[in-house]
Amino acid sequence: MRRLTFGMNVSVLEAPWGEAVPAERVREALDKDKSLRAVFVQLSESSTGAAHDIQALARVTRDRDVMLVVDAISGAGAMRLDTEAWGVDVVVVGSQKALALPPGLAFLALSERAWGRVDSVTAPRFYFDLRRERKAQREGESAFTPAISHVVALKAALDAVQAMGGVDALVANAGTLATMTRAAAGALALPLVAPRDHGDALTALFPPEGMDSGAIVKGLKSEFAATVAGGQGALKGKILRVAHLGYYDAIDILGLVGALEIVLRRLGHRFTAGAGLAAAEEAYLSRTAERA
Repeated sequence: MRRLTFGMNVSVLEAPWGEAVPAERVREALDKDKSLRAVFVQLSESSTGAAHDIQALARVTRDRDVMLVVDAISGAGAMRLDTEAWGVDVVVVGSQKALALPPGLAFLALSERAWGRVDSVTAPRFYFDLRRERKAQREGESAFTPAISHVVALKAALDAVQAMGGVDALVANAGTLATMTRAAAGALALPLVAPRDHGDALTALFPPEGMDSGAIVKGLKSEFAATVAGGQGALKGKILRVAHLGYYDAIDILGLVGALEIVLRRLGHRFTAGAGLAAAEEAYLSRTAERA
């Protein structure tokens, strides 16, 4: 148990980098400690690209007096999340990911039983007093000064999502880009960081054996102005991460894969030229044929 800032006792379930915590482990933890009242989890764990099975976790929590709180900041709009149908209690989303807005807005969705918990808890709150915010919004106001320019941009972003076919189309697009990227990675012998539990918000890859991923990131940036992220923490210098969320499209992935092939060849990695591009094209044709 760890005691945190607001006096909560927290039990942490850890998994190896690149793996998700299975629902059965959560069930065992809740059975062992009846004092636990909430499960906090990420939809997409963006440091490795791993995804948690939220539907399975909801099956564990929804028949107990336990809230399921999902960090969907990088996952919403890139991966399926049926909040009400699955029985998720709280979802948190940020403006800077799939919506492609500047950071600064946060969105919350709460179930009816989550609102019941909000009304009963005694933990201190001020800016995050949801009761105060709900009361203000019912009167067409906000509890504090809103980020008006961000809200105007949000309206434009939501209009763009609607024009492309809605959230389902946005999620399907991320899935296509993820499939293309993973196909290319397989052809180029770049192992997945999360081969079993991967999500579609991003793909995390190991570089060829003996190669610093930082050299790949730098090469893409300096020669092609292409930005991919490196690793964090224990994976710093050991992986690279390719995003799929938001308004990236197939052309972006094809261009990135072509640039990646050139950078890898300059760094001494040997493979059949064009192998990654060919694999990405086949993956795109297969995915789009399924939707046709």
